Amino acid sequence: HVFRQRDSIEVVCIQHGIYVFNDSNISPGSNSNYNFVFKSSQIDLIKGANENNSFVMGLSYNVSAPAMFKKNIYLVGIGALGANDPDYLLSLWFYLRICKEFSDTEYTVYYRPHPVEDLEFCNKCFTNIDTTPIKNILNSFSSIYIGFNSTVLYEAKVFGNIVIKIEDKETFPLINDFDVDFLIDKNNIGSILSKLNEYISNEYISNEYSLPTYQDSINSRFMKCLDAIRFNDK
Repeated sequence: HVFRQRDSIEVVCIQHGIYVFNDSNISPGSNSNYNFVFKSSQIDLIKGANENNSFVMGLSYNVSAPAMFKKNIYLVGIGALGANDPDYLLSLWFYLRICKEFSDTEYTVYYRPHPVEDLEFCNKCFTNIDTTPIKNILNSFSSIYIGFNSTVLYEAKVFGNIVIKIEDKETFPLINDFDVDFLIDKNNIGSILSKLNEYISNEYISNEYSLPTYQDSINSRFMKCLDAIRFNDK
């Protein structure tokens, strides 16, 4: 924002979070001369972005396909107290209900806090807290991720994990720019265990793990984007 109007300085925004379809939201890249994005459809969500100033880099770390599936469930935190308390507390309430549905099953449920969350508060709510860097988990094994609107859900889907979105159009109306494996209505949380078991037995385990659409290293993908800037500046 500060340097956008300076002729001697060009600003590059490297996308670090998934943008969503929301008319009131202006993505960070709208202040940049150039954007390196997760996927081509994200360019449409950036004001002033086009194919000449925005380039697909993918996720900003190296990607591999995990060879092992674990029955781990990660509940993805949406934020913290102090920002939008009613929505945040409602999300925790949904997650506690899900924990109850999976108690005494073969699944292990972890709450994955948002980076801004208070871990002391989270520990009062959940038995298992996991703060392992997401790239480490995703490169180690495939698992199950449940949440609302989150970049972690997109990352998990890229790596071929099972991704479930809780559908609550009144409280969480934002639409993500990626597919999930299935939706679970907020009023039908009690069916999540049976739906997940059915999906795993009929769809997931029988198929090969989904590979990301890019196979190059992050160094290679980053340099290709820089080369695209140089080419367009000629």
